[in-house]
Amino acid sequence: MVLLWLWVVLSVWSFMILQTQHYSFCLEIRQGHAIKPINISLDLEKYVITFNKITEDYYVETELELTYLVKSIPKEVAGVSPSHLLDIYIPDTPGHAHLRLRRQDNHCEITKKTPIKDGDASAQVEQTISLSKDEFEALAIASQKRVAKDRYKMQISGSKAELDVFTGKLAGLVLIDFEFDSLDAKASFTPPDFILADVTQEDFIAGGLLAGKSYEDIAPELARFGYQRLHM
Repeated sequence: MVLLWLWVVLSVWSFMILQTQHYSFCLEIRQGHAIKPINISLDLEKYVITFNKITEDYYVETELELTYLVKSIPKEVAGVSPSHLLDIYIPDTPGHAHLRLRRQDNHCEITKKTPIKDGDASAQVEQTISLSKDEFEALAIASQKRVAKDRYKMQISGSKAELDVFTGKLAGLVLIDFEFDSLDAKASFTPPDFILADVTQEDFIAGGLLAGKSYEDIAPELARFGYQRLHM
């Protein structure tokens, strides 16, 4: 209950700060007799947001990443053991859901993703709460918008990379995300040779819109980039 209350409070504050170019404040959270300060600083012009970790089960972070379709499976995957992910998006409606339940191997969580700037999917604020298995299963019945994939984490050309190999109805789709620590690193990034196309800003590739669809559903969109179905 305390974690849910924390999330509601931070959601309100996130909305408020995202309306401002420069902002900083200290939010105090009371838990029992203890008061925990949360220091937050924001510079939207530079896309710099810093939050201190709140608890082991609740955290807020900024995500800077680029998403690509691939022409082939990168050689760096060799020897990497994947994590098995099941994502469930809420609400179960045709639109883009931004609330995501995730089971990654034995870990469960719920995340709300909010773009820092409208129209730019490469920079987002993520608010995450860890869940027990029972909590995950209780919430999972709320939606059939689901995506299953195997995720391979690695370093490629000095950058953090996550290769997602989709399974189930989306088998054949392979995406890779590159994560960055700064806007300069993102802007200066040169995609490796196995990259086909940058789809960071393509709506059809967003998890909340992919969920519940099949490969055949998105094949016309993939065809615009000359994508060929891939398998591991």
